[in-house]
Amino acid sequence: MKLKNNSNEITCYLNDHYISLNQTAWNLFKFHSHIKNSFIMQLIMHLSDEQSMYFLKNVTAKQIQIILSEIETTLTAWFWYNQQHLNEHALLYQEFLTHYVYQSKREQRRWTLRQRDTTIDCMYHFISIQREKHYLRLLLMIVWDAQSFDDIRTVDDVLHLIYYFICTALRLLEDDDEWVSCFIKIIHFSTNSSLWSLFMIALMHSDLANSCALWERFHVNLCDDLSRHMHEFSFISINFKNSHLDYELYLIAKTLQQHDKTLADFSLSASILNWFNNIVSLLIFTELEYDQIE
Repeated sequence: MKLKNNSNEITCYLNDHYISLNQTAWNLFKFHSHIKNSFIMQLIMHLSDEQSMYFLKNVTAKQIQIILSEIETTLTAWFWYNQQHLNEHALLYQEFLTHYVYQSKREQRRWTLRQRDTTIDCMYHFISIQREKHYLRLLLMIVWDAQSFDDIRTVDDVLHLIYYFICTALRLLEDDDEWVSCFIKIIHFSTNSSLWSLFMIALMHSDLANSCALWERFHVNLCDDLSRHMHEFSFISINFKNSHLDYELYLIAKTLQQHDKTLADFSLSASILNWFNNIVSLLIFTELEYDQIE
């Protein structure tokens, strides 16, 4: 007796799947089971001079310079179109694909008027931990006729260097009242380690409007248990005040480093002491001093 081989899932599905009366009638009349009539296109999102560039392995420096001069994205092409057509009806970046077509050939990477069909745009979402890209995306949702990155960064004739401050000026970001209220409620019964974990969650996974203000308000509660351990570090000067706060900033920076972030990304000042080198030196000294008599 020969057993039938059922390893082909497609054949098994075609031979064994159930078709209802409605499906049978639909197939007999040869109606389409589905229709795909739209093309999905990604609208590139990047900061100034941070667009992707591709080149072959053995290209020369001169060829790279040529590629750099010709590099164009859907975003920079949108800037260029707004520069050349000042009198036309302004459109948002995500609306542009509805009325225009992007020519992706290297010789003509420009937007042209759409003649037929439709295309669905796709703008990638950036989480708040990506900071400037996240804020740039927020701004592109409301800016109509930007001609450059400087146009986006200008609010009331003031040029801002950081997109966060622009979003704050335009009131696109919520305040941190909910986080402040949360910390006020739990500081009386939570441990310092749990408070520290909550602060890191707020820092890494939420859109804090002012992380520095949140740190300044609750750093005493976050670092309360560290002050009792400062005597263990012999390299700390007696005149150095609030060493436990400085050590807490070092611990935060150490955690952020695992996510390719720094304290500066969250407007927090760096620690003053070089804790890493000092702690390593202290550990080495302790090991060398161990059981010297023996």
